[in-house]
Amino acid sequence: MNEEEIKKTAREDDTFYLMLDEVVEALEKYARKNENVCIEFNEEKFYSLIDDRDSCYLRLTGKNYSDYLSAMEEIKKSTNRPADERVPEWIKRGQAVVYPQQKKLWKQFVESNAGDDFNGNDIEYTLKIMESLAKDGDMEKAFELYQEAVKAESFCGFVARKNVRIFSDKGPEFYRFISKKENFDLSKADEEMLKRIEKRYQSFKQELEETAEDEIEM
Repeated sequence: MNEEEIKKTAREDDTFYLMLDEVVEALEKYARKNENVCIEFNEEKFYSLIDDRDSCYLRLTGKNYSDYLSAMEEIKKSTNRPADERVPEWIKRGQAVVYPQQKKLWKQFVESNAGDDFNGNDIEYTLKIMESLAKDGDMEKAFELYQEAVKAESFCGFVARKNVRIFSDKGPEFYRFISKKENFDLSKADEEMLKRIEKRYQSFKQELEETAEDEIEM
């Protein structure tokens, strides 16, 4: 098939992807099976039988993968990031409460966001809420932590809420809980997003169950 035929016949993967690396890994997985799949990410469409890591990065960042990594490293070296010293701690704490499939993504997320405008406070509050939910699933306790984040810096709280939605398996439920507590209606787009994230967690759970079954059989 030529490119035009590939684009016309590709099936869509509507999984929620947070970062470009996830998209690339999914495309590579489909390509190994010779599956023709399209993933839409940041308003761009990528195809398993057309795109590779370099083409994906080139289209979104203007640089191939190697050049992109070099540019990011230069930015990190030239920027004062006092929160960087807490990065190893944040990575370890987060990887203890996320699905195994998300450990690499969490590490990338922390390393990318430790130097943002919140100086890592959004990461700390995200962790506190996720750790609380992982411990006992108590929505009220988690909501109190969210309110604490909002009081400390309102937008920081909103960012933490978004992060929890993405990284905690109880995130979508917590997001809906907040909407009820604060009396705001979720938009149709919000609901669709939550359903996509829930679908993602269902696939993670299924993968773990299948792996466990394979180990028992061995």
